[in-house]
Amino acid sequence: ECGAVQLATLARSTRGDLLLLLGNAPAALDELIRAASGWRRAGARGNLAWTLNNLGLAHITVGDFVSAIAVLDESRQEAIAIEDTRMAAYAVATMGDCRLAQGDPAAARALYEEALQQTAVVLDPTLTLFSLIGLSACALGTGEIRHADFLANRALELGQAMANRPNLASCQLQLAATHSASGDHLNAERFATEALATFEELDSAISARIALYRLALVKFAAGDRAGAEDCLQRLSETVTEAWMLAALAPAIHQNPMFAQWAASRQGVSPILAEGIGTEV
Repeated sequence: ECGAVQLATLARSTRGDLLLLLGNAPAALDELIRAASGWRRAGARGNLAWTLNNLGLAHITVGDFVSAIAVLDESRQEAIAIEDTRMAAYAVATMGDCRLAQGDPAAARALYEEALQQTAVVLDPTLTLFSLIGLSACALGTGEIRHADFLANRALELGQAMANRPNLASCQLQLAATHSASGDHLNAERFATEALATFEELDSAISARIALYRLALVKFAAGDRAGAEDCLQRLSETVTEAWMLAALAPAIHQNPMFAQWAASRQGVSPILAEGIGTEV
């Protein structure tokens, strides 16, 4: 009976992960909360730590940052208790994602740096890649464009070596941001367009929305207002619930002027306009 319960909990945890990957964060939250409760009852600390990390991601995705930090801290503590350095580092990096989404690049940077230090011990290329992307976003948020580009290119090299399409697209999306900031609009648009195509092909709805907003930002910076508006109209068609705006928070914080312009466009849906306006 105990084995059957654990199998059911594992199935629930896996289902929650898949729902989050496919872009249904509210449904993922429900599954992952229940899965975490199941692992707690079973005393399965390793499974609990991993599920809590993914639950933290789900909370970030719907914009509940307070709950995200709480479960991520629990994830880290569970990982430390069983001496799982890798899992603890993942929880710390995800905390960095949360702080970045809250508009606090300084706090996020400290967390990403802590996670990156641990990769020298655990040798996890995926953790390294996303920590570098996070650090690049933090550097860009504080005006360190050259350093941000250096970090994004380091992540890209890892992504190319891993041959993982979603990871590579995440690197391209960050490179779109750094190239746009440095005035290289041609390559910025190329990177953003390629990332968007990958995420759309893989049905990664949340990442595709982020990529569409990034492409709109890139086109706006290049002086292509019509192209930016077209991207925003396409984004409006995919943003059907308010929680879907939370994933755009880091990009919105990066350029408040563009966000204000975007929220005032006639072709932008009320949900998107209000959500962007709330974040600015």
